[in-house]
Amino acid sequence: DDTVSIYTINRSTGALAPATPATATVGDRPHCIAFHPSGKFAYVANAGSGSVSIFTVNRKTGALTPGSPASVDAGNFTISVAVDPSGAFIYAANRDSSSISAYSIDPDSGALTPAGADAATGSRPLSVAVDPSGKFVYAANQDSNTVSAYAIDRESGALTPAGTCSTRETPFMLAVTKGGSPVEYVPTFAYVANETTDSISAYSINRNTGALSFSSSVTIPDPVKWPASVTADPLGRFAYVTGCTDSISDIDYVYIYAIERSNGALTAGTTASAVSEDGPVSCAVDPSGRFAYVANYHSDLIGVYSINQSTGALTPGVAVATGHNPWTITVDPSGRFAYVASWGSNYISVYAIDPATGSLTPGAAAD
Repeated sequence: DDTVSIYTINRSTGALAPATPATATVGDRPHCIAFHPSGKFAYVANAGSGSVSIFTVNRKTGALTPGSPASVDAGNFTISVAVDPSGAFIYAANRDSSSISAYSIDPDSGALTPAGADAATGSRPLSVAVDPSGKFVYAANQDSNTVSAYAIDRESGALTPAGTCSTRETPFMLAVTKGGSPVEYVPTFAYVANETTDSISAYSINRNTGALSFSSSVTIPDPVKWPASVTADPLGRFAYVTGCTDSISDIDYVYIYAIERSNGALTAGTTASAVSEDGPVSCAVDPSGRFAYVANYHSDLIGVYSINQSTGALTPGVAVATGHNPWTITVDPSGRFAYVASWGSNYISVYAIDPATGSLTPGAAAD
């Protein structure tokens, strides 16, 4: 009936009893409610009307009084809301428009003012959460099986994409907790592509000194080609080796290996090839581990691939043109941009990465 039910809590038993009044009217199909840290305001995500209802809270009775205005428009099917710990901003996840709406909160009235344009998410976000430090926002994306991360502008509340990570199927809800210590990155294995011996060497890394200890090696399947580069996905599951020849008429390959978590050994999987793979000399994987990019020296193209999260297999997307004789490609830590250094053009090509598909859009070139 498009209402929020209100209850009093028995402080001894935790039992709920209907308050007076027992309900408050909201928008169409209310789906989520969030409170301001001060306890003065409440906000409701209305999926059917694509809006956020605003209320002041009576601290004695719990009664909700509509604000003025009583609601603000959001995106399509607004399904979740979250208030940042400082109480300055609120964020609404819009499932059917695949976006997050950001608002600044008036500290006196609780009224909402849009804080920049809506931020794009993965496909159909079902929940949104703000981390306890108030620095980041996260959205769980149902159809793309990802979590999108954003940095919060502490002045305006606007969101800047900060990358994505893969999840299991159909992520639904998010919870963010305070940590007792900072996250520590511990390098485990290193890999070296050996041109003359057509092999990849694997090493274990001493976590205290950084020293390398040889553990094993593998030979690429085609002795005619030489391994030009090796890269591992950020999650430590797969390694990708570009197999290259000096001939511009050959179709070259990307060799895929599974990484043994216990010792770093490589097990050969499938190969990936496309018309774009002519002289692949460099490969990069985005921080989420969902997309791979290959620089092709002979064809002046960047191969674009999506990564199968179970096998590491590569599915070709649409290749993009780059400078003459591209030699190296890298992806920035946020996963938003790719950069290509071209040997024959003497400049760096810049590309924007679509967070949903991994496709590349050319930007400016830097000398």
